[in-house]
Amino acid sequence: MKNWTIEQLYDLWRYRGYTKKEARAKAEKDYKEMHRNKSETECHQIMQKMFYN
Repeated sequence: MKNWTIEQLYDLWRYRGYTKKEARAKAEKDYKEMHRNKSETECHQIMQKMFYN
């Protein structure tokens, strides 16, 4: 998985036609989601998907 910077996420949302304020909010939300610690159950589910898909 690519490690996105908040600036790259912002540019991505701007490119999709969102306003500066909307793009910043979406970029911040996505960045937080990508960099949060995942629970053990969540990691197990991700591994299951990787093995069986």
